[in-house]
Amino acid sequence: MEKDLTYGILLQIYGELLTNKQQEVASLYYDYDLSLAEISENLGISRQAVLDSLHNACDSLRYYEEKLNIQMGVDGRYLFNDQFSEASIFDFNGNNMI
Repeated sequence: MEKDLTYGILLQIYGELLTNKQQEVASLYYDYDLSLAEISENLGISRQAVLDSLHNACDSLRYYEEKLNIQMGVDGRYLFNDQFSEASIFDFNGNNMI
């Protein structure tokens, strides 16, 4: 399985929305750069279970991004950069929540 680093970014944004197992497997794979075999050994589950969990996590991360578009801007440029931390979050009344 070839790593798509976009999922590492999506994991940082939406990781809390994944199941605990999906979050753990995806973090070990993208954040700690472990192989499927290493994750399997560390968690005591089969390599296929690791792969299934990783595929499900990536499907969920893609779904969240399609619906919420936090990473991608309207014009298709990535918003996740140094300026992202300076972004404001507003409630429905326009009040800054940060």
